[in-house]
Amino acid sequence: MRPSLTLIDVVKNSPHAAAARLFDDWMVSQNGQQAVADITNHTSTRTDVKNDSSVWDETKWPVAWGNPNLPSAQYNQELAEMKSALQAP
Repeated sequence: MRPSLTLIDVVKNSPHAAAARLFDDWMVSQNGQQAVADITNHTSTRTDVKNDSSVWDETKWPVAWGNPNLPSAQYNQELAEMKSALQAP
């Protein structure tokens, strides 16, 4: 399983920007995240959402946050370390 981050946002000049913002708010809410976890089998990092432990068991795999804006040299070093740890080519 590969973790993923899915971003949502309101498009500039959206014809229904208020509705889109309401949808954004719902998607990040507890109810929205629980629906995503229940329907799509994705997981949520929210502590008030129950994830399917066969997909992600937070007692075995705690949440780890990374810096999405690493300098390329640091990114390449961390990528090499990850590949080595996972014995990936």
